[in-house]
Amino acid sequence: MSRPRGTAGTRARLHAHPFHELGHVVEGKATWTIGARRVVVRAGEVVWVPAGVTHGEETAAGEVVRLAWVGFDFEGGGGAGGEVGLPRMR
Repeated sequence: MSRPRGTAGTRARLHAHPFHELGHVVEGKATWTIGARRVVVRAGEVVWVPAGVTHGEETAAGEVVRLAWVGFDFEGGGGAGGEVGLPRMR
């Protein structure tokens, strides 16, 4: 799924869900809160959110960002507690 975000500090409220999430910033940049960490993710970068971890994102005033993400789980476990990663898309 991909969704455009507006301007002027658009924010996705903090939330958690029972599946893992891989988010990709297609355009612009967003600040993600993942558990106790805050990271800036720019176009071409991805962010990993383990299942059960509270997270959300926000954009700065005047910034437009387009995000794509996929949620999934692993058969046999793999729940919360994994590391947050910021590898570059290649």
